[in-house]
Amino acid sequence: MGEAERAQWLLSMPTLAEYNQGMQTFTDTGYQTSDQHVDMSRSRMEKDNKDGNVLRDFLKDRDPFVLRDKTLLNIETGMIADNDANTDAAKSIGEKTIQSIAGQLLMFQRLTAVESETLNTTAELFQYELSSFPKSMFEANGLLKQAAKAKLGEAIWSIGDCHAEELPTTNLLNVIDGGFLLHRIPWSKGETFSQICSKYVDHVKRGFQNPIVVMDCYIGTSTKDMTHMGRSKGIQTSTITFTENMPLRIKKETFLLNVSNKQRFAELIVRKLQESNIEAIQSEGDAYLLICQAAVNKADDHTVAVYGEDTDLLVLLCHYAKEGRQIFFTTDKQTSMKNRRV
Repeated sequence: MGEAERAQWLLSMPTLAEYNQGMQTFTDTGYQTSDQHVDMSRSRMEKDNKDGNVLRDFLKDRDPFVLRDKTLLNIETGMIADNDANTDAAKSIGEKTIQSIAGQLLMFQRLTAVESETLNTTAELFQYELSSFPKSMFEANGLLKQAAKAKLGEAIWSIGDCHAEELPTTNLLNVIDGGFLLHRIPWSKGETFSQICSKYVDHVKRGFQNPIVVMDCYIGTSTKDMTHMGRSKGIQTSTITFTENMPLRIKKETFLLNVSNKQRFAELIVRKLQESNIEAIQSEGDAYLLICQAAVNKADDHTVAVYGEDTDLLVLLCHYAKEGRQIFFTTDKQTSMKNRRV
């Protein structure tokens, strides 16, 4: 088709369209494509078949008709609504909250009332700290203040002449703090939890000789509850029910803020490490003591490097280490190196 024929065909289309419309009006008939005809086209059938397969694969691990329990569950993200989910009662709760604070006296008024009965003058009252809690021990949110462990750690690092420029390479065994390891690997949304675990396994295989990984295990209340609450900074995250093939839908930090999520993921990592013939241990409660015990016991036959960065771990190693044993406390190789012969 030449340029002249193409131009003639294009310019004649409006006129032919008018003729077509006039013939349909004259014969009282119409030409149009129905929805049924669209659905019967090859492209639509292929798309419907593809979408059906995607839906079937999605529901394979997320069957909504299996009654696991009576919790409200998002089958796409695995997020579970806790017992505090009460949006249906927002109005009544708000009204009760307003009633509870109505007529409350201010702290200054309370102190003034106490002063009038127990102290001689108002000036004597203001010699005391006007606070509803001891600020030297507690934060404003009611949590205990954290110890200045960083300063203690720096003081220990600077004592003596035990600094090591590099770690030995012969007969070396590495004991790795699982909580420390957990934060070394970046996660990406869309990756399955199995793929994320594989990244940890590859990292340990590639970077550590004769590794032993020790993970925390918190079931119920523990001595670290206050620490976990402080790390969350008041942010509450939901429990996620996940499988190995489920993709990650939220940020890593948000996921790990929930103790239940972190615990189940730690169990998954331990299992994957063990399946790859890597020694992995899960402690009952805080892992620091078990890490130190493992390092001290292995130091009888090996040179041991303990990987971690928490000052608590360094203090415990200094306490439990035996004379004449080769134990090194170090940070990850990817960060600025600090090696300390304990």
